[in-house]
Amino acid sequence: MFGEGTHKLLESIKAEGSLSAAAKALDMSYRYAWGLVKDVEERLGTHVVKTRRGGKHGGQTELTEAGLSLVTDYKELKKSMADVCKL
Repeated sequence: MFGEGTHKLLESIKAEGSLSAAAKALDMSYRYAWGLVKDVEERLGTHVVKTRRGGKHGGQTELTEAGLSLVTDYKELKKSMADVCKL
């Protein structure tokens, strides 16, 4: 449902402010990136990004509270798993 690739995409959306720019930064197609976002949203039953249609300079995409929480929780889980693996 959610792994490293989707995590990187959400982090990139947060940094870039655009799904298109985030996908480009990760060398993935916009269509593929949008599919990852929609898949996560469908499985969670909530939106992880909010978009604003653009005009002259394109639209904007930002993480919702659920999206920010997902990114934070994933980072914490990865850290906990790394700590456990050191034991």
